[in-house]
Amino acid sequence: GFIHSVAHSKWLHGVECQLPNNTKLDKLRKAVVKALSKGLKTNRSPYLVLATGHDPFVDPEAAAFRRILSRLRSLAFKDPAAAARLVSCAKKKRRTCSATSNGAANVLAVVLSRLNWSFLEDESMTFSRPGDTPIDLLFGSKKNFHEELARSVRAMLLARVPARHDWQGELDLHIDIAKSRILEDASLASFSDSELAQNAIQILPK
Repeated sequence: GFIHSVAHSKWLHGVECQLPNNTKLDKLRKAVVKALSKGLKTNRSPYLVLATGHDPFVDPEAAAFRRILSRLRSLAFKDPAAAARLVSCAKKKRRTCSATSNGAANVLAVVLSRLNWSFLEDESMTFSRPGDTPIDLLFGSKKNFHEELARSVRAMLLARVPARHDWQGELDLHIDIAKSRILEDASLASFSDSELAQNAIQILPK
């Protein structure tokens, strides 16, 4: 709550027309991870910490994406024609836009590209997602929309986690979000607590 209400609220205004550059996003991301670590040893990959955490929207980039897509969703309910024009423009700009491009259509094109969402129809508010069901921005409640978006955000962050080869001969396995959250939980930081959870962790599906 503190990160959303105090930290992110100070810079999110206007992201619909201009995203922060990657340098600023990385600086914010490291600050968020440091705040979440609470003195524990910082993980080498901020993306892994944020992707497996309780709320992926504490990631600054994810927070910006949620604001941008929430505004698009609100616009689609209030003025469907205007929202359709914006989506159509974003589709045209997807191949030429960059993170430094400004304007609502350019920014939306960048967001959709980074989330790896594809357009189903020219003016549709439904997008396809690799390895997941299509997402309809107009379907369900705001809570449902945030939950659907959270899955895409986690996938985006996990895709950026660098491969690790700490154990020679071992393959990099698929990252299990549920297991990672259990193992990263601060309450399991001591040996006695982790010993109590060991049996439960061992029976989790691989």
